[in-house]
Amino acid sequence: MPPAFNTDRIDNDHPRHNPLDQTAGEDAEVFDPNTQTWQPTQASGNGRPMPLGDPYREAIDFEIRADDMGGWQRA
Repeated sequence: MPPAFNTDRIDNDHPRHNPLDQTAGEDAEVFDPNTQTWQPTQASGNGRPMPLGDPYREAIDFEIRADDMGGWQRA
């Protein structure tokens, strides 16, 4: 049976792992109520977040546009 018609994989609440995505889960953020800011985080086990580093982000001060290869270029 083709995978698209395999009913045991539809809505079974189990995420599928993408082995080609090497960055999955690395850009998570959590809201810190003490500082009232969003903080980068990583999992520390038992469902608790752990601070990852400096929350400062450099402002994006340039425009981008899609290129013909499926990526982005500065405009």
